[in-house]
Amino acid sequence: VSRYTSPSAVVYACLNSYNASQKLRVYDAGTWSERSTGLPAGARIRTVAQHQTNNNLAYAITNGMESVQKVFKTTNRGVNWRDITGNLPNIPITDLVTHPTDTNKLYLGSEFGCLRTTNGGINWVKWNNGMPKANLVSEMNYIDSLSSKNRFYIVAATYGRGIWMREISGEDPITVINN
Repeated sequence: VSRYTSPSAVVYACLNSYNASQKLRVYDAGTWSERSTGLPAGARIRTVAQHQTNNNLAYAITNGMESVQKVFKTTNRGVNWRDITGNLPNIPITDLVTHPTDTNKLYLGSEFGCLRTTNGGINWVKWNNGMPKANLVSEMNYIDSLSSKNRFYIVAATYGRGIWMREISGEDPITVINN
């Protein structure tokens, strides 16, 4: 599902394929196109996270441990992808959330908790304050209250450990709510 409405809607469809030219289809300008250029051969794409306000910008993550290249960025609706894995360890990544106003800030869910980058993927750090140590994050989302309360929250769903919400302001906030 696209975050945008026509005529600027962009829809990313991940294919369950290892074939280098059959990983991703993108619906753009009323047609479906193959857009796997720059994505790694031998790895499947798990999901694509679209930026909240820029429909040209999206991030693809690979599935499992099939590739050491995990996170890819496009600035042209998937025509080309660039690896921004940086120092991310070879762990299964499950989901990604972008910051709405700072494209250098990204938040990842993994089978080893959460990670974040503040420099566009060059360096990734653990971002688990307040969460259990063994935390398998299955999905992530966000609550954007920047315009009304100057707050942005990351919400992480886990396998058997509940749903965790964390406000992102400050260097490394500790406030976490277990629902």
